[in-house]
Amino acid sequence: MGQRGSSQLRVICLGSLVVSAVLSLLAGCTSSPGDSRATDSNRSLGGSSVTSSPASGQVIGGAALARPGTQIGKGANVGAFPAVTIESFVVADGATGRILASRNAHQKLPPASTLKTLTALTVLPQLRLSDTYTAQAADISAEGSRVGLYAGSPYTYDDLMYAMFLPSANDAATALARARGSVSRTVTAMNREAQRLQARDTVAKNPTGLDAAGQVSSAYDLALLGREGLRNPDIARYAAAKRWRFPGRQPTGGARRSTFVITTENRLMLGGFPGVVGVKTGYTTNAQRTFIGAYRAQGHYILISMMRNREPTAVDARRLFEWGARNAARISEPVGVLVEPVAPAPSPDPPPVTPTPTSIPTPTLGVSATSTPGVSATSTPSVSATSSPSISSAGPAATSPPPTTDAPAPRRSISTAGWILIGLCVAVAAVLFWAGSVANGSLARRRVRRRYRR
Repeated sequence: MGQRGSSQLRVICLGSLVVSAVLSLLAGCTSSPGDSRATDSNRSLGGSSVTSSPASGQVIGGAALARPGTQIGKGANVGAFPAVTIESFVVADGATGRILASRNAHQKLPPASTLKTLTALTVLPQLRLSDTYTAQAADISAEGSRVGLYAGSPYTYDDLMYAMFLPSANDAATALARARGSVSRTVTAMNREAQRLQARDTVAKNPTGLDAAGQVSSAYDLALLGREGLRNPDIARYAAAKRWRFPGRQPTGGARRSTFVITTENRLMLGGFPGVVGVKTGYTTNAQRTFIGAYRAQGHYILISMMRNREPTAVDARRLFEWGARNAARISEPVGVLVEPVAPAPSPDPPPVTPTPTSIPTPTLGVSATSTPGVSATSTPSVSATSSPSISSAGPAATSPPPTTDAPAPRRSISTAGWILIGLCVAVAAVLFWAGSVANGSLARRRVRRRYRR
């Protein structure tokens, strides 16, 4: 029995040490998940320092924007709001950001081609507009509206931008997205740009705006995109253009390259409604008609966004423009406000590796920022009402983001609670070891006495 008891005590001591070691490892691991989640969160935003979403219960732009139905700013002699068949809209003073009226401003709906405004905001800082991109087969097979790119033919980024804005060409939007390295990389950057602008209702799944599961935005977010776009002189130029000469297939043997005229889908601009300066139309079966528009009249700069409009866009847009211009000065209590971006526009990234830009002479193409040979073009009024920085039309050298690489796994550090737990385990193990040693010595002495008695 004495030997058996001694063995049991040794087992207890050894077991306590093993338990102590295991608990120590667990203590070291318990502090790491929070750090790991923080690192993964930063990685999902591309490492940019974007402020977190508002606290629970807060609404970006103001609490009234979360109310259902039509919300109208208060003031003396505010005119009656027109009847419109729009499920969600925002009417804002583009100069101050004050929201004059809204309806379901934060309702998440499919954006259709208005999402191309976010595409432009994302890719423009990475491109030199005079550089060229050689169209690929994957570009020309884009669904929906197309300008008619030819695989193997080069196009300037300036031409592709006009094609994306005027006829809302999905092949041009796909080409611009691929010019940054890949379409998926551009979509990731688009979502990062939306977070920078605080367009937190927006989730991009493609650069075209075609219906896709989970791809949504809101009238509030579209207004943010439109305002930021018009602060960029290049986007303002594309948005205000009525027509542009676009190049056809690249000929062989030194022949002169043909061009054809592309036209905006903004019916207000084509119909001669003075003061309209863009921005982007959209339509899909699921989204219905969507629109981001800007209008200058009566000393005001009115910005509107519309989603799921069942009437022709020009009809309801004109009603919102005219009501906003008449009542902007009368409204003293706005419904809300368009918030500012949380960070400056991203800096240019290293130049793309693929596809390789191809330099070609373009003697017949209108790539000037001020005029288009042989084509009527509307001059772009200055719509930058704030002092926010804008991007030069010349732009940086042709660039694209660096290759995406996974960030190194975070080092696991032991928290204070972990160290306390380890100390307790070591103390318990020491006590058990001491008790075992004492008991083992006592048993040994008993065996010696019994031997002498015999």
